[in-house]
Amino acid sequence: MLGFFAFYLVEKVIMLHSCGEPECEAHTVGWIATVGMASDNIVHGIGIAVGYATNPSLGLVITLAVIAHEIP
Repeated sequence: MLGFFAFYLVEKVIMLHSCGEPECEAHTVGWIATVGMASDNIVHGIGIAVGYATNPSLGLVITLAVIAHEIP
């Protein structure tokens, strides 16, 4: 959570989005947000893989936790 807020604040401070107005037609995701999301997904994938390698039941629990984490 701390990492998400740090990336959010850095992105807002240096204005990496192409447009800050709600009326804009094209909204893009800045590179910092992209790196943050990719890093988060890599950690999820490693956790799921280690869980399944340890015990398939544990892998399933971790997979369900990752899915629940993505809903909000």
